[in-house]
Amino acid sequence: MTSATNPHIKPANGMATAGFILSFFTLTPFVGFPIFVLSIVFCSIGLRRANVEGRQGKGLAIAGLVINIVMLLFAILIVIAILSESS
Repeated sequence: MTSATNPHIKPANGMATAGFILSFFTLTPFVGFPIFVLSIVFCSIGLRRANVEGRQGKGLAIAGLVINIVMLLFAILIVIAILSESS
């Protein structure tokens, strides 16, 4: 059943899903930062669509943002570890 035939089903939210999936690839070498930025943008748009338009995917958008924050902190720790070992 689609949302057109059943008014109780919320429309899908592809931005939240895309942002959530991209958040797992933010530590990929050489392309991690652009993926990080895309994931943050997609999750933010998905969260807005879930709140304003009543679409599905609010949990996926929040989870994607949390994963991005954790991955960013992990990347910062890796950089600090590398810089402290080289000096």
